[in-house]
Amino acid sequence: MLQLESYIQKEMDSNMTEKLFREVTEEMELLKSWRYLVIDGRAKIKQTSQRERNRILYEPSLRV
Repeated sequence: MLQLESYIQKEMDSNMTEKLFREVTEEMELLKSWRYLVIDGRAKIKQTSQRERNRILYEPSLRV
């Protein structure tokens, strides 16, 4: 029984690690693509115009 519990725990840990890795990877892609808005510390998809990008680049107070 202990082996089964150990196996189940390893599988759960593995699945959580994979899920977390996938979430972080998706957020990194959003951040690299300039199509994001940070809400509560999480990257969310946002369409940005060239004007918005330039404003964010050149106004340090708007950088995240």
